[in-house]
Amino acid sequence: MRWNRPGRAVARRSNPRERGDVALPDRVDTADIDSPSAPVESAPDRLITLTDGVIAIALTLLVLDLTSIEVHGSSARELWDTLNQESSRFVAFFIAFWVIAQFWLLHHRVFRRITRHEDTLAMRNFWFLFGISLLPFTTILLGRTTENPLAVTLFSANLLLVSLTLAWLARTAERAGAAEPVSDERQLLMIRARRITTATLIVAIAGLAWVIPPGRAELLFLLMYVADVPGRLLVRRRERQMSAASHKASADG
Repeated sequence: MRWNRPGRAVARRSNPRERGDVALPDRVDTADIDSPSAPVESAPDRLITLTDGVIAIALTLLVLDLTSIEVHGSSARELWDTLNQESSRFVAFFIAFWVIAQFWLLHHRVFRRITRHEDTLAMRNFWFLFGISLLPFTTILLGRTTENPLAVTLFSANLLLVSLTLAWLARTAERAGAAEPVSDERQLLMIRARRITTATLIVAIAGLAWVIPPGRAELLFLLMYVADVPGRLLVRRRERQMSAASHKASADG
C-alpha cells in the first residue's frame, strides 16, 4: 500500500482532448502543399537574401588564395620579391572582386523592378548563382596559371555565363510581367549597350589569350572597367539628336 507525503496532493493527469481546451488540427493533405496553387510570397525577399549571401561568400573565398602565398625570409627585399612573383594572383583577385561587385549592382537594379515572386525567376536566378559560385575557382586558375591561355578562356567563359544568365533573368521577368518595364529610353539604351559591350569584350579576351604573349592576357580584363563608355556615348548622341529635333520643331512652329 502506497502512502502520499503529508501536505502534498497528487494531481490527476487529464487528457487535454477530454478537457476540450485544445483545438484539434484539421488533417493536412500533403498534396495541397505541393500543389502549384499553393500561396507563395508576393515579394522575392528570400531570393534576394540568398543571392546576397552567395555573393558575400564568393567575395570572401577570393582572398583565400592570397593567404596561401608562402613568404620566405624576413627582410623587406625578400618580402617584396615574393609578392612581386605572385603579382598575378593579386591582379586576378582585384579583377574578380570588382567583377562580382559589378554583377551584384546589376542584379540589384534588376530586382528593384521585380514586384512579385515567380518560380521561373528563381530557377533563372539559380543559374546566375551557379556562375557566381564558380568564380573563386576560375580566379585561382587565372592567378596561378596566368600564362596558360586555357585559364584565361575558362575565366572568360565564367564571366560570360554570369552576364548572360543575368540578362536572361531580367528578360524573363519582363516577359512574365513580374518586373516593371524600363520606361526611360536613355536607360534602356544604356542597358542594351552595356550587355553587348560586356559580351564582346569577354569573347575578344578569350580569343586574344591564344595569340598575344603569355602573361598579358590577364590585363585585358581591365578593359571591362570601360564597358559603360559606349553606352554613355550613345546616350549623349541620342540626347543631341533629341535636342536638335526639339529646336527644329520649335523653329518651324
